[in-house]
Amino acid sequence: TVSPVPASQPLTPATRIKPDAPVRPVPPSASPRPVPVAADPAPRPGSRAQQVLQLLGLWALTSAVVAYAPYAGTALVGGVVLVLRTASVTRQRHGRRLMIRGRARWYDVPRTTLSLPGYLLLAFLGALVVVAGACLSGLGLFSLGYLLGQPDDVRMLMAGLGFTPALWWGPGSGRLREMTRGLVTRTSRSEFGGWLVVALGVVGTAVLVVLLGSTGPNWAPALSAPWR
Repeated sequence: TVSPVPASQPLTPATRIKPDAPVRPVPPSASPRPVPVAADPAPRPGSRAQQVLQLLGLWALTSAVVAYAPYAGTALVGGVVLVLRTASVTRQRHGRRLMIRGRARWYDVPRTTLSLPGYLLLAFLGALVVVAGACLSGLGLFSLGYLLGQPDDVRMLMAGLGFTPALWWGPGSGRLREMTRGLVTRTSRSEFGGWLVVALGVVGTAVLVVLLGSTGPNWAPALSAPWR
């Protein structure tokens, strides 16, 4: 016969639960050290006063160029305006494609290069409007000097002083201001670039004004003034 198992005796042996082993802290020397990441150097902040001086020097130089050489100087200024407007249109269209697509593609640069003739035509139309408005403003001040009986050099200086503000604030000049301010800001961040632009503007203006006062305006490629 099989003797019955007492009810008080468990069927399985009791499991002995051991207390958790204490967690040993990791010494600081054994902890992984963060790998230093080289941060990009922050760009040097540009001087606001230097930017204003650069713009004033460029304005004075532009006025002196137009006053001394009305035909060739105006053509030179128009060429600079065309280059700046073309760069502005190209950058805007290229950035707009990247923004709409969300990422760059391998054909972005070739496509932009092939589109340059169209951008150049668009910039040329805008530059023509800007320069034409500046010429009308310069002609207005020139006419005022003529009515006041001023000599040729003074009248041409008045024409140059009327040309530049209209070139900067006239219709269609937004791209010109945007690109010029960007270039001036970039040169002001360098150590000597901004002051070099200021010096070139002051020296170039002084030389052209002296030439205008001593020899009169240069009407090349024409031989003389249009009113003679």
